[in-house]
Amino acid sequence: MENLDCTNCSQLKQIKALSRQVLKKYDELLQKYKENEDQYNEVVERLKEREGMLEDMKKLIEPAMSEHERLMVKYDIEIGCRNEAENVARKMTFQNKALKRQSQALLDHIGKIDITQIPAEILEEPTEVDNDSYKEYTDKLNTTIQDLEEKVSYYATALAGSREELSTEREDNIRLKKKNDNLKQSLRQTENTLLQYQNAMVELTSMSESAYEEYEDLKNKCEIEANKRSETEKVMLKIKAQNEAMKTQSTILLSNVANDQQLTNALCEVEELKTDKTNLEQQVDDLQKELESLSDAKTIEELETEKSNLSSQVDDLTQKVTNYENIYAKLETQYKELEGKLELALRPPPPPPPPLPPPPPTAQSKGFLSKIGSKKKRANMPNQANAADFDQQSYGQALDEMMKRINSGNALSKTLRSTRPRPSASKTEQSGAMKELHSVLNRYKKSHDESDGAPKDSVSSIDPNSELSKVFNRVKKASKDATNDVFTK
Repeated sequence: MENLDCTNCSQLKQIKALSRQVLKKYDELLQKYKENEDQYNEVVERLKEREGMLEDMKKLIEPAMSEHERLMVKYDIEIGCRNEAENVARKMTFQNKALKRQSQALLDHIGKIDITQIPAEILEEPTEVDNDSYKEYTDKLNTTIQDLEEKVSYYATALAGSREELSTEREDNIRLKKKNDNLKQSLRQTENTLLQYQNAMVELTSMSESAYEEYEDLKNKCEIEANKRSETEKVMLKIKAQNEAMKTQSTILLSNVANDQQLTNALCEVEELKTDKTNLEQQVDDLQKELESLSDAKTIEELETEKSNLSSQVDDLTQKVTNYENIYAKLETQYKELEGKLELALRPPPPPPPPLPPPPPTAQSKGFLSKIGSKKKRANMPNQANAADFDQQSYGQALDEMMKRINSGNALSKTLRSTRPRPSASKTEQSGAMKELHSVLNRYKKSHDESDGAPKDSVSSIDPNSELSKVFNRVKKASKDATNDVFTK
């Protein structure tokens, strides 16, 4: 059963990981889809703007083309008028040249002819009326020529401006066409990408649905196995309780109180009450299952309300936990600071200086033997002086090292640190727990020794037909049946 639970748990973990990955990919693709949709909308808006601009340009181009055609017609008319005027002027120049030649020939001929023979009509000077009519005619022609020249210049400038506008409009039209083509191409690309994303979304939805179905199946299996496991655990707990009861009964049987009839009756009553209790618990479980099956909707609503309340409580508790964590961090820092101060306070004082060497003995006359001993002492005096010098040097070095440590603030080494026992709650707790454990072990040892050292005739003194032995046999049979039921399940 445990192996099956482990395999199912591992499969559930793998499915959960795969479902998380699928959800992540789904979210990423959905985000990309939204971005592409936004880009598509932007491109569509730009395309609409460009189409509106093109329509406006078409609206502007049509009157410009009509005006251009009108100007071209006027220009053609002006060119025709100009050509006619040039032809008239050319004819007039030819006529003037012919008149000049004729007048010159006449003058040459007049020099040979007598003036008396010239008719009077020819010699008559033109009248003022003819001159005025000719001047008016020439003035009209001059004014018309000036008007036509002004119109020609105006139309020429207008034609040049319209040509420039036409060239700019053509350039803008070409540029807008290129942009429109680019936008259409990008729109096609976005449509293709959208189709790809839609296909991927369909595949992902199908995969996620299948994964969710597998997850639900495995969840149901896991719940069934958990229920079976809980049932088996209950049965095992019952068996354990029965075994403990059997142990207690066996200890009672092995003791000297085995022949007590009241105790056996009490044990029988306890066993009957336990069986009644198990039956009643089974009935209660059945009734609870029936109630759950009858009131699913109500329980769902109640669970939803409880869930909302618990979620609010969880939020409050998380906030409290964060606050307590902050307080704990602050208290931990304070504790560390206080611990450092306590270590500084508990640091042992510097060792006292060694005592001064004893003064040299005074010279006193102690007789002949003292002289002999004084010779030996004089022989040992250089060694003692060297030892005293060495002790003074080591003492000075120790003092220098101690002052350096004090000035630098370094703690003493572990060997020099005082080993004073500090009172702490953990040690007291540990000592109390160890005492309890020691007492329990002693009790178990005593009971084990008593059971080992119990006389064999006490066991044999129990009658197989007594009520106590019958109770033990019933308990053993019930435990065996329960174990067989567990293994069959």
